[in-house]
This record gives sequence, structure tokens and C-alpha cells, in this order.
Amino acid sequence: AEYNACPTGGGLPLSTEHVLKVPSLVTAVGGTVTVPIEYDNLLDAPTVAFAFGVCHDASGLQFDGVELGPIFASDPFFFSSQETPLGWSVLILDEIHIFQDPSLQFRGVDREILTATYTALAPGVWPVELCTGGADPEVEISIAMAHLNLRDGVTPTVIDGSIEVLGAPLFRRGDANLDGGFDVADPVAVLAVLFSGAPSPACVDAADANDDGAIDLGDPITMLGALFGGEAPPAAPGPTSCGIDPTPDSLDCTVGC
Repeated sequence: AEYNACPTGGGLPLSTEHVLKVPSLVTAVGGTVTVPIEYDNLLDAPTVAFAFGVCHDASGLQFDGVELGPIFASDPFFFSSQETPLGWSVLILDEIHIFQDPSLQFRGVDREILTATYTALAPGVWPVELCTGGADPEVEISIAMAHLNLRDGVTPTVIDGSIEVLGAPLFRRGDANLDGGFDVADPVAVLAVLFSGAPSPACVDAADANDDGAIDLGDPITMLGALFGGEAPPAAPGPTSCGIDPTPDSLDCTVGC
């Protein structure tokens, strides 16, 4: 079914001093993305409760789970999450702990309250939006300050994000033979392509160790320098982590991590 922007409720007064926001991130098909849900509290009063949903287009993204963010020094008094037809929703209550530990007062900006994980299914720019979440019953986007319940709270300003999914697979730069490691076999594989007539690797980007957009003698030299000469490792995303190519070029991968 075609994705439509999710409802955000509207029964509570809107506050510009409280902001919930989702960043925009980039990955590739098959990649896993951890999306922080961040909160800005521009007032001095502590926040003790959150309720909201997050919607996404299931044709491009698969929701894998949600966890409490690093703002929580200990488990809140109550935390509940559920997957919904439109995405997922949460309810967090912490009025008991908030007066025992000042670090849990959710003041300041860019406070990471949750992290959600998604798997990228198809190329495109896929919205990740704060919403009522499609829960049954629906969860209105709302926050409450100390001694208030959610019915007496406010609707925060929301800033939605997206996940841009690139068509090319993720890869490890320097892993020219695609065995999942980075060792002397990788520069040897590139030398075989350059001088022995070996076929081009299935992920040419992985063999482009210096990220200059070409496969040439500079690439095995870069690899050997990193392996044996104490020099810098191959360019981003590097040989140990799967990632995207940050530099536009004509090289591509048919097989990645």
C-alpha cells in the first residue's frame, strides 16, 4: 500500500519549548541503521512522561526494535513499546525516579531518549516520522512535566527525519577479495587484476583503497603501507566496518558485506 504521512493528534496545546526530533541518515540496501529519537527541553521544569509513535514506510524500511537511550541512568518506572501497522509507539513514565536522580530530569537539548533500529530494504528516501503510531488505542504525541499526567501535558514540536537508502551495497574498503578481512591477500588480489589478467573484483570500490576513483598501483601500495608500514588505513568506510562510499565516482559493487 502507498505510504501516507501519519496523523500527529492535536488534542493538547502545542509547545515550542519542547521538541522531539528524528535525524536524517544514509545507508545502503541491506544496511542496518540506528536512529536516535532526541528531545529538547528549553524550560527549567523536569519532564516525567513521554508518549508518541514513530511511523515509517514498510516498503523501504523494516523496523527491528527500539531501546532506551543513554539519557536513562537506570530503567524508568514504566516503559512500554509496541509495534503497530504504521511503525511503533512507546509510553515512558518516570516520575518516581526523577526526584531521586537529577540526571533524569530531561533538561537541555539533544537528549537521546530512545534508539530505533531499521533494516534498509529498497533504494529511496524513506520518511521516519513522529506520529500517533497507529496503535490501538492511538497514542497522541505528548509529554508531561512533574505532577501532571499525559492528559494535562503538551504536544511537543516535532522535527521528522528520513533514511536515504542507496542502491549500492555496503562494503569494506581494502577488502579486495571480499573474504571479510584485511590482510596481504587483498593487495595481492589487486596486483593480479592489474598485471595478471585476473577479473575485476565484484566490489571495485573495495579495491580502491585510496578512494581516488580508479584501480591502479596506488591501491596495493596504500594497502601494504597500512598493513606493514604503519600508515593510515584505506579510506572510509575503512577495512573493518561496512559502510557507504562517501565519494561519488564511477566505481560500484555488485557484492558487498
